[in-house]
Amino acid sequence: MPVISQRVHLVLLAARTVLWFAVVEPHGGLNLYAHHPELQMGPVSFLVAGLFTW
Repeated sequence: MPVISQRVHLVLLAARTVLWFAVVEPHGGLNLYAHHPELQMGPVSFLVAGLFTW
């Protein structure tokens, strides 16, 4: 399996991100937190979750 360079990998990743944005944005997919506020996490949530990783 050929190994691609890091630069090519980053370009492909950026292209995939732009394509994903173009597909999802018209359908309101980027408003996930507005439609589902229960999914939002902030610093306090991460600190509490960190207590349970011990």
